[in-house]
Amino acid sequence: MNAVTAQELKSLINQSGVVLLDVREDEEVQKRPFEGVNLIHIPMQQVPANLKLLEDYKQIVVACVVGGRSAHVCEFLNTQGFDNVSNLIGGITAWEEQ
Repeated sequence: MNAVTAQELKSLINQSGVVLLDVREDEEVQKRPFEGVNLIHIPMQQVPANLKLLEDYKQIVVACVVGGRSAHVCEFLNTQGFDNVSNLIGGITAWEEQ
């Protein structure tokens, strides 16, 4: 599985075709939103039903709180033919700490 650090995401996120897929639950997003990123929020359990929303992105970085759920989503997306997926190491926690 591919992975990126929060620092790498900062340089990637401004590139065309790159999106952050936030797979946290709605309540988590409301308490701790990602700021300054091109973002799609799809809770983890809803990702399988929303694959069409992800098809046109050149690169997808998947994130949650610390990286566990996002790693599972990355694995799932890989099985569905997405080869442009990376896990955000440390999730929003790492993003906020930098």
